[in-house]
Amino acid sequence: MNNKKIIALLAGLIIFSLVISGCGSNNQETIANSDSKKAESVEQKASKEDNNKLVVQTAEVTKDGLKIDLNFTGELIAYREVNLVSETSGVVRELNFEESDKVRKGESLLKLDQAIQKANVEKAEGNLEVAKARLEELEAGARLEEIKQAEASLEQAEAELNNARKNFKRFKNLYEKRVVSKSKYDSAKSKYEVTKARLESARQKLQLVKKGPRQEKIAVARGQVKQAQAALNSAKTQLNKTTIESPIKGVIAQKKIELGEMATTGNPVAKIVQMNPIEFEGSISTTDLTKVDIGQQVTVEVDSYPGKTFTGEISRVAPTINSSNRGLKVTVQIANDDLLLKPGMFTTGNILVDELENVLVVPKAAIREEDGDKRILIVKNGIIEIRKIEIGPSNNDHVVIDQGLKPGDKVVVRGPANLQPGTEVKATEWGDA
Repeated sequence: MNNKKIIALLAGLIIFSLVISGCGSNNQETIANSDSKKAESVEQKASKEDNNKLVVQTAEVTKDGLKIDLNFTGELIAYREVNLVSETSGVVRELNFEESDKVRKGESLLKLDQAIQKANVEKAEGNLEVAKARLEELEAGARLEEIKQAEASLEQAEAELNNARKNFKRFKNLYEKRVVSKSKYDSAKSKYEVTKARLESARQKLQLVKKGPRQEKIAVARGQVKQAQAALNSAKTQLNKTTIESPIKGVIAQKKIELGEMATTGNPVAKIVQMNPIEFEGSISTTDLTKVDIGQQVTVEVDSYPGKTFTGEISRVAPTINSSNRGLKVTVQIANDDLLLKPGMFTTGNILVDELENVLVVPKAAIREEDGDKRILIVKNGIIEIRKIEIGPSNNDHVVIDQGLKPGDKVVVRGPANLQPGTEVKATEWGDA
């Protein structure tokens, strides 16, 4: 009986101990939960305060190098562009090109019918040979046979004159004795006079033959040779015009005639473009005129080839201002061996003007202009401050600060409009997502 009481007493003590232990554990958990809720409340309050602040993006002022460059845009144009025309009319008998064909300078592209032109050349060649032969004959002088013939004629004239003189004397004596009539006397006298004149003519002819042709005749013959040569040259020119050659090395951009069609004088038969080198025409502001010069290297980017750059150099700077945009035309020549670049492509050029070292640099977007002064906002201890600054050279993205800032300053690059000094802000790094 006593044992049962003792056991029951021990069991009651154990149960009481377990109840007391459980109550203590619950109290500790309650305290821990209370502390955690207090911490969360503080964090939520701080986060709420930050969320109420204006957010700005800042960049740190650093000393760095800066490349000063000049960007300008434009489009590609062919180095040369030729509308090939026919200089004469005729039917196309031979056609040696198609569109997009590459052609060499002097390459034959088409031929017209040549029958008439070839006949004219042959006729002119014959006329020239005749004129040359006549000139050679005159310049060579009289032949020996001609001189002997003239001498023989002179001797015959002398003999005839001697006979006529004797006959005249005989008739004269007879007439004076009234043996013959006056008519016979006159006939003998007339024959004497004729043979006398004939002798004189033979003498002069012999002298002329020995002397040779007159210089005037030679001069006329020489002129005739020149005329014949000019006629031949003209005929050959007309024949050459029936063959049309490429005046440049390039690519056939347009084909404007077909085999068998009639080509007419002055009408285009093809368009040829020379694309190597190719040219880029852009426009710069007149304020940048001193930054460019002939021969200056230009880095070129084309929209059609993202990420790829080409190199050219300035070949021309326009002497006058474009009245429509008040810009100055700059022409850049670019090597185009693979013909990747095509006329009409939109292009951007970049010229490295200067390269600075160890200068204070900030993003260009941070600069503000107020009343003609340059100013900039900075964040110091979470508060906006404004600084008056002086700037130096710049490129498209960054600008040099000459006065007003120091390394380590945090400048506002992006933030709400009309941000005022003294405003509390939450600063994030410029460029962070």
